[in-house]
Amino acid sequence: DEEFLNDLDALKSLGEYYGPFDCWKRTWPLNSGGQITVFEDPCQALENGECILWPAGLVLAKYLEIGVKVEAIEVQDKIVLELGAGLGLTAMVAANLGAKQVFATEHPSCME
Repeated sequence: DEEFLNDLDALKSLGEYYGPFDCWKRTWPLNSGGQITVFEDPCQALENGECILWPAGLVLAKYLEIGVKVEAIEVQDKIVLELGAGLGLTAMVAANLGAKQVFATEHPSCME
């Protein structure tokens, strides 16, 4: 719907360069009033495409929050599995929404 598309446009401004760690700092505002902050290494992202926030992950995280509001999706008290979690934003949003357990997986090179 239109509100969802407007929210996605707002995501374009998410993030800023964070000099102390030579990385990209992204802050995700939660509908619950809190926030999640992740740090993304642009060099790592260019090298192999892992360990970054992909646009699809941003959309899915937002969809989870909106879906809960309109009862289209429910993660509370459910077990959630995220394959190829990147920085794990979607998994953290699911946990914040009350998932019973959350499993986030990623390629081993992303864990180094």
